[in-house]
Amino acid sequence: MARFLFIAATLGLIAPLVVQVPAAVADQASATDITVAVVVRDGATGQPLPATSIVVDGRATPVICDEAGRVTITGPRGAMLVLEHDGFDSAVVSIDGVTLDVALVRLAATAETIEVKANAPTQVAGAAKLAREELSHVPGTGGDVLAAVKILPGVTATSPFSQAASSGVVIRGSSPHDSRILVDGFDIPQLYHSIMQRSVIPSAAVENLEYLPGGFDVRYGGATAGLISVTTRGGGDKFHSTAEVSAIDANLVAHGPLGKRAHYMLSLRRSYVDAYLGALIPADADVGFVTAPRYYDGLLRLDYDPSPRWHAALTVIGSDDLIKLLARGGGENSTDLTFRQDTKFVRTIGSAIWRSADGWALNMGISTMLQGLAIDAGPDLHVNIDQALGAGRFELSKSMAHAAGLSDVVVRAGIEAFTDRAVIDVAVPRLAGEGDPNGGNFNADAPKVYYRGTLWLTDAGVWSAIEASLSSRIRMSIGARVDAFTRLGRYPVQPRAELNMNVTAVDKLRLAAGRYTRPPEDTDELLNTSLRPESAAQITLGGEHSFGNGRKLQLTVYDSERTDMLVRDANGVFQNEGRGRTFGLEVLGTVRRDRFFGWLAYSLSRSVRRDAPTAALRLFDYDQTHNVVVAASYRTRNQRWIFGGKLQYASGTPYTPVASAVFDSDRNKYMPVYGTINSLRTDARHQLDVRVDRVWHVRGGTVAAFLDISNLYMNQSVVQYQYNYDYRERGAIKALPIIPSIGLRGEL
Repeated sequence: MARFLFIAATLGLIAPLVVQVPAAVADQASATDITVAVVVRDGATGQPLPATSIVVDGRATPVICDEAGRVTITGPRGAMLVLEHDGFDSAVVSIDGVTLDVALVRLAATAETIEVKANAPTQVAGAAKLAREELSHVPGTGGDVLAAVKILPGVTATSPFSQAASSGVVIRGSSPHDSRILVDGFDIPQLYHSIMQRSVIPSAAVENLEYLPGGFDVRYGGATAGLISVTTRGGGDKFHSTAEVSAIDANLVAHGPLGKRAHYMLSLRRSYVDAYLGALIPADADVGFVTAPRYYDGLLRLDYDPSPRWHAALTVIGSDDLIKLLARGGGENSTDLTFRQDTKFVRTIGSAIWRSADGWALNMGISTMLQGLAIDAGPDLHVNIDQALGAGRFELSKSMAHAAGLSDVVVRAGIEAFTDRAVIDVAVPRLAGEGDPNGGNFNADAPKVYYRGTLWLTDAGVWSAIEASLSSRIRMSIGARVDAFTRLGRYPVQPRAELNMNVTAVDKLRLAAGRYTRPPEDTDELLNTSLRPESAAQITLGGEHSFGNGRKLQLTVYDSERTDMLVRDANGVFQNEGRGRTFGLEVLGTVRRDRFFGWLAYSLSRSVRRDAPTAALRLFDYDQTHNVVVAASYRTRNQRWIFGGKLQYASGTPYTPVASAVFDSDRNKYMPVYGTINSLRTDARHQLDVRVDRVWHVRGGTVAAFLDISNLYMNQSVVQYQYNYDYRERGAIKALPIIPSIGLRGEL
């Protein structure tokens, strides 16, 4: 009953979008059509804009302006026209006379379009089109386009020092392991480095970004929460290079042609925090760096067009992180402890796209990856994992103008498979599970996991879907996916469906529902082959309204019912005993004018679970009730200065309090007695980030300097709490008070 009340309340919020329909239809039905001459111009120069696309309210096919930016349209008085032209903001006007002279607002001259979608493949329910220039100037990100994904609604705000910081992103209160990170269609083990939250792919090497928090297409599997899909950038027809130096790292990107049919893009980056960070730590400190944090990144992409119907690409991406710490003993009999972590991977991706003249298309890719993880913590604890992986995916589609009484029909079918060989040697404390108050640390008394051997893992998936327009306003998609988790002997069927409706020329609705599964393949989950995949049944309802002049408002509500969730029993063995539910509301408002960009994102969510059929309901570790992000940037008329600010407020992180402690004489130490799991929260997190860019236009290129300050008023949010030896006193581990970043970027 609660779920139906939740959806009913949501429909009440969206009702203002829907009630416009009868009135609009009635007005058009009773009106007499008029003919209007439309002229579309560049708002800055007054020059005509040929080939502008104009969608007339209620019509499926747009009309196109001629070479003079002109077109004649016949329609009812009051009908809405949506105008779009590459490099310009879209505009919405109405037919109210015999002539219309429309000026479109140009985007920033250096902007390149990044498309961020909250739900694929539609353009509503949280979708937004952003410019690369706008994303790279979001304050608090250090100019990192992929770090800007954290301002999107549905992304949980986490501390840079939390487990999720290096694992990925937390989407709608779930674990980071419930989501996937894809580059050019294939997984990479991490999106961010373990230090400073820098992404492994520089901004200049990113072509576009899809953020999919739920309701995604059948072509994607292995996730019960969401996806982040990154497409790398191909080279251009002219040589272009970008060099950037900041206080953290240096990056060089170059791209251009290789003959008439081929292009290249090369990116190299190296951090140099290790060059000075060790010198900042006093010689008598308890902790010192043997090797300060450092990383390398590299990306090479080659594109080739052998014919008009074929496109092929080869992408090689790699990253290497290393840190080595020395903890000095505090007494005569104590010893020094060395901690070392070395992570690296290289992924090679080959892809090809073929399209025929009669609507057939083939999208295929093959990939290999080598990955290594080495962790040493003293003489007894270690992790050594070397992986070699091969994967392939193929999708065949057929587009038809009409079929079975439907229009704009697309039929798709695909298959993917991967095999992974992992050589494992681990002796580590058992990692914390969801809700584990111990937090999973390298404690000598903690239960250990020992394993030495070779594991083979092979998974596959097949899918099929049909998309079609039921009318000029309604489009539907229905399909199913079957995954083969061969190590477990499980083959879950996942039906999914989606319905999109253009209520008016400026209002859209979307409804999506489906089942999603995730195999138990994270950390020591792999060692138990009797487990079932975790499953989630999702329903998503979204709406979008365009106010014109670059203003849009989007609203999304969702409900996800989780079953077969993994929990540890009293002996630390995984069982599929958990059930959970995540539901919430997300709002995204954007304003994009000639030199101004504004952003408002709000998420209201609840993520709860039971760890056994008779267990009490509790919060997920990453539950976050409120998350508000307000961001804006302004470019001066002469294009030389860019000013930006971002204010964020988020609810605190749930944690389990210590109720008391008892003395264990066998261990000669106090042992905590915990209270109710995740019954308290840390204080709310809030901070203000600001950024200033100064651009100089030099002959043949530009030079830009930036100052990016995170947490300007130095609010130190609590990361977690730690206790003294008998648990009577508690101290807070807090985030850094302020993080300034400066840099210099040049482009030729």
